[in-house]
Amino acid sequence: ASGAGVGKGRAERLEGRGLDDGLVGEADEIARKAGMPVANTSGTREHRRLMIDELTRQAFAGALAGESEAK
Repeated sequence: ASGAGVGKGRAERLEGRGLDDGLVGEADEIARKAGMPVANTSGTREHRRLMIDELTRQAFAGALAGESEAK
């Protein structure tokens, strides 16, 4: 995994782990800490920080759902 933009060592903490709620929470934390919303777009920085959290959770929820359907 590249981990570009996430910070050295952060993305690597997720490699090789099973996809579960613990991994989703940790990935969410990494994305939230790495996110740097700028002030030159619509919405507040806080709103965009919340969107990082929500979009990360939705992405992993979709991956979890797809994994259970594949079994």
